[in-house]
Amino acid sequence: MLFRSIVSRSRLDPTALNILNNYIPLANQSPNILQAQIPNPLSSNEGVVRVDHYFSQGRQLSASYYVTGGSTASTAGGNVPYSTVTSPWLQQNANLSYTWTVSPSTVNQVWLTYVRNFGSRVDSPKTSLGDLGSTFNIEGPAALPQMTVTGLFTLGQTIGGAPDGSDYYGVRDSLSHTHGRHSLKVGGEISLEKSSQATVLYNFGNFAFDGSKSGNALADFLLGVPANFEQDSPDFKLNNDWYGGLFIQDDIRIFPRLTVNLGLRYDLQMPITDTHNREVTYIAGRQSTVVPSAPIGLQFVGDQGIT
Repeated sequence: MLFRSIVSRSRLDPTALNILNNYIPLANQSPNILQAQIPNPLSSNEGVVRVDHYFSQGRQLSASYYVTGGSTASTAGGNVPYSTVTSPWLQQNANLSYTWTVSPSTVNQVWLTYVRNFGSRVDSPKTSLGDLGSTFNIEGPAALPQMTVTGLFTLGQTIGGAPDGSDYYGVRDSLSHTHGRHSLKVGGEISLEKSSQATVLYNFGNFAFDGSKSGNALADFLLGVPANFEQDSPDFKLNNDWYGGLFIQDDIRIFPRLTVNLGLRYDLQMPITDTHNREVTYIAGRQSTVVPSAPIGLQFVGDQGIT
C-alpha cells in the first residue's frame, strides 16, 4: 500500500483530473445517485422496385432492386453518460432473372444476383487520452478510453470502424425437363463474395483500476496507475470467398400416391484469400523464408506449400 489515508494533490494525475471534471457528472438524486435518460434514436428507410417484361409467350425477363438504410445511435455502455456510437448502414439487393420455355416440357431459368451490405461504427466525441493531457498514443481515429474503477463507475466505449461489409456476386442456372414419370432438374451456381473488415479494436485503450496499487480503486484512478491495461492496433482485411455447386435431381412418380426423389449435389467451397496475402498459418518447427524474423512455426504466403 502506497498511502494510508491522504493522497497529496501534487501526486494526482492531470489526465485523471480532466476525466473526472469533464466526464463524471455529479449526483442529482439522494443519496449520491445519478439518474439520467439517454436517447437511442433509430432511423431507417427502405424501398423496392420490380419490373417484368415478356418478350414472347415463352420468354420472360424480371428485374428487382431493394434498398434499405439508416442509422442507430446508442450509448457505449457503462453506468454514466460518456460516449456514444452511431452506426449507419446501407444494403442493396439487385436481381435479374430470365425464364425461357424451350418447349412444353422444358424450361430454363437463369438468375443474376448482386448484394451490397456496408455499415460503420463511429464513436463520439472524437477525443483521445492525448487530447486530455496524456502521453498515450492512439493509432487510428480518436476516441475516449474505456475505464473501470471497481465499485464506483465504468466509462464504456465501443469498438469503432470505418465502413466495411461485403459485395456478393452470384449466377445460377436451372434446367427443368419433364418426360413421362420423370421430372428432371439439373443446374449449377457460382458466387464470389468480396468482403472488407475494418476495425480499430481497442485502439483507444482499456484501463482497469481495482485498488491493487494504493488500496483504494478511486485513488488508483486519480494517481493514474491502472491494474490492467489493453490496447490494440487497427485491423483491416480484404477477403475473397469463391463458391460453386452443381446438382441433378429426378422426381420419379412410381404411383399416383408415391413419388421417389433422387438427387446428387456437389459443392466446392474455396479457401478464403486475402488480396494482400495477409494470411498466416502454423507449421511446427519450420522457419519462414518470407519473414525470416518471424517466430519459428509461423508461415506466410510464399513459404513452401503456402499459397
